[in-house]
Amino acid sequence: MALERVPVDVILMVFRRLSPEDILRVRQVCRTFRDITQLRSLWHDVLVVHILECNLPVPGISSKEIHLLDACDLERHIFKAIRLRHNWRSPSPRSTTQREITSSMGCRTVMLHFTKGSARQYLISLFLNTAGGQRHFIIQCWDLAGNVPLCVASRTFSQGFGGIAFNQCDSKQVLAVQCPHLEIIAVDPVDGFRTSASFLQYTGRVHLLSGSRVLTQDGVGTLSFWSIEEPQRRFELHNPQNAQAENIMSVQCDGNLVLLVKQMSLEVYEIPELDSFTTILIQPIIQYRWPWRIDSVVLCPQGPRSTTDHPPRHRNVNILIRFASVYPWPINLIHHYELRANIFYSPNAPNTEHILPYHFPPTQRQTIGSPIRLFAVSDMVIGSHGTAMWFDSHTEDFYGHSDRGQRLAGKHMHVIEDSNQEAIESDQATSTTADSVFAIHEDDNWVRLAINEDEGQVAVGCSDGKILVFDYT
Repeated sequence: MALERVPVDVILMVFRRLSPEDILRVRQVCRTFRDITQLRSLWHDVLVVHILECNLPVPGISSKEIHLLDACDLERHIFKAIRLRHNWRSPSPRSTTQREITSSMGCRTVMLHFTKGSARQYLISLFLNTAGGQRHFIIQCWDLAGNVPLCVASRTFSQGFGGIAFNQCDSKQVLAVQCPHLEIIAVDPVDGFRTSASFLQYTGRVHLLSGSRVLTQDGVGTLSFWSIEEPQRRFELHNPQNAQAENIMSVQCDGNLVLLVKQMSLEVYEIPELDSFTTILIQPIIQYRWPWRIDSVVLCPQGPRSTTDHPPRHRNVNILIRFASVYPWPINLIHHYELRANIFYSPNAPNTEHILPYHFPPTQRQTIGSPIRLFAVSDMVIGSHGTAMWFDSHTEDFYGHSDRGQRLAGKHMHVIEDSNQEAIESDQATSTTADSVFAIHEDDNWVRLAINEDEGQVAVGCSDGKILVFDYT
């Protein structure tokens, strides 16, 4: 059959099964193929199948509406995502640019955070200044759109600072600050930090900000989960089986579920619908005791939250843990656990052993070698696209034996797409090492870490207040 007689729909069905690189190759065969490979419908399907469904980050697309992009725009974004993946997952990723942010003298970087999904990409930094014997916490917002980072907002807190929580969702409310009462703060490119809500009755500590919902803890240890839009409706999270007070290490909110990671336990709470303006005491629907005490932990759901499923399906959760030792420093291993979502779970059905939101206990996937020198500082993060990143003291491969030096390393977590694959996998965790080394240096002043997988950015905070921003796109 002559090529001209083959329906375009049939050719498109074939081309949709090709990789983006192969589509560029067949474009050079003839004029007909060239015209077909310039159709918007083809590149839209390629973006969905080869990029979005594979949970690959697409630089520059978070602030755009996909249905408004033409074929050329879609093709450009697809190959930007592919180039970022090849560089990001290589053994030695190469940064295309490196920018430096310098704070005032005498500051120490305490926290770093990239904002999520906004049209402008911001980096939020928290510094501690102890000059003059007084403790001052300085929050600054940096616009990274230009070649030189621009500080668009700054605020200083001196007395009664009780912590900070960055919003886990794409929202105008960027962070919550406890100092001493609770303030919800938004970022305006012109006006800087702007207090959008203030709650004088809430003092203590803030652990979570997710959309418009917060988790606070008062002076006697009572945990309250509530919405800033309806503060009269509150849920008190209480575990009667764990009467001993434990430090809260990390909190994650996914839909109607709250995951609470403490030093020795993991608790999952289900938040019900509440019609009346009252306070309800809720207990965990399931819990798990860690084998050892936690030194540090980070967790993050895999992939974007579904907008088509009703109710939305919960996502698998990656958990990175560095356990403590009997000495005042952690062990030289990072443990990777996975909390797999139960596809049969429904928030409207009663909870039983078979329809809990997650499969329990968490599955230990791997242990990653990550040595830390005596009293050295380490930090780790994990993103929704499966990138785990940390810095440690493993620099012997680069500098030989030394008593100083840090390595910025990464591991790319394998995502199980088929739920049936879980049944055939071994329960035995594998021992492994880092996949990539992003940077090394001959000092020990790196103290904080943040990643922006969507844009291929890494921020490293130093003990002298300096911040390094690496771009890999």
